[in-house]
Amino acid sequence: MDSRVIDTFCRYMRLERGCSASSIAKYRSELKRLQVFLQNSGLTHIEETSHIDLRSYLYERAGELSRSTYATVLATLKSFFKFMVNEELIARNPTAKLSFPRKSGHDKLPSFLDQNAQQCLYQYLIGLKRNFTNDRNRSIIFMFLYTGMRTSELCSLLRESVATNAQTIVITRKGGKQQALPLSRELVKLLETYWKPWYGRIKSEAYFCTKQGTPMTPRTVWHLVSRALQQAGIEGVSKQGAHVLRHTFATNLVRQRANLIEIQNLLGHTDVRMTQIYTHVTPESLRSTVNLLEGTMWQEDLPYAE
Repeated sequence: MDSRVIDTFCRYMRLERGCSASSIAKYRSELKRLQVFLQNSGLTHIEETSHIDLRSYLYERAGELSRSTYATVLATLKSFFKFMVNEELIARNPTAKLSFPRKSGHDKLPSFLDQNAQQCLYQYLIGLKRNFTNDRNRSIIFMFLYTGMRTSELCSLLRESVATNAQTIVITRKGGKQQALPLSRELVKLLETYWKPWYGRIKSEAYFCTKQGTPMTPRTVWHLVSRALQQAGIEGVSKQGAHVLRHTFATNLVRQRANLIEIQNLLGHTDVRMTQIYTHVTPESLRSTVNLLEGTMWQEDLPYAE
């Protein structure tokens, strides 16, 4: 398996498919790992690779991967070999006989903050003293909670893309697609209160930045959100970081009976099935749902047993 083939595929995914640098790095790492495996198996030409060889590779990888990560690895292989067939570099696709793992009924639902946890987080954020770092960090957290954007989308957000007067922002989705999102009145008020007085003093193209004007990094954002959740005393969240806030945004909309297609659009999902994971239920929501039946079937009082 020639390294130049991997380079060609990664270049295609970057230029033609618009994949991010982090995604390209993951593709390259996985394919380099496959390259070593195939070489150790005595396969030097890519056209010699069979579905049995790939099944062996996946079996070796399966022990260290979660179900979702395993599916991601398989998706990478399928994309790579499909590209090879389309470019007529190989005659057949050895991944055609490989299937994705079935979803289990025990698969974990997305981690999100319940209403009590959200109230704790809000009180913690409002109670922080006023300074650059605190005001920026709480503005970032509120942006996640009110828009559901991804960390990469927040870090790439430009000042010129934020129009609080029009209650609109333009973000860059996966694949480089631009999308306008509405801002709620509450979020606009929070941003103008805590962040606008600071960023006007700093020269930067990035909307959220450091004191030196450099854009925020995903790693920094992950740490600041995780630290806020911990200091707010929130327990029982299996995963930290901004994705918990994205899940919370979607869950809140579902609980408010928002249209699933509209939620899909706000989250930037390409398939509504990805959005359906947020229709998880809690005992409270189940009770509220059955209570909707009260008064719908009987117009007069029923006799109660003595």
